Amino acid sequence: MNDLSGSPVIAPVVINRADYRPPEWLVPEIALDFALSLDATRVLATLKVAKNPAGSGTALLRLNGDSIEAKAVTVDGHVHNDWHMDGTDLVIT
Repeated sequence: MNDLSGSPVIAPVVINRADYRPPEWLVPEIALDFALSLDATRVLATLKVAKNPAGSGTALLRLNGDSIEAKAVTVDGHVHNDWHMDGTDLVIT
């Protein structure tokens, strides 16, 4: 089946209630600071993140970073070098 643009329509992934798992991480607070210019936009994102006690405790922190270029990662105010990009995701270990 195609939509009006001629692109194929991709069926959504079915997630059954029995397959639900609590998220590994909770993000109770997010602050975004935008620096806009004609050439580029720079965004400083500050997230307060905590492991979810209801999670399994095994997952890395994986943040979707579609169309971004990470410059640095800090944890508790200190530079954290144990991170990498996995496709479009920022993975912090």
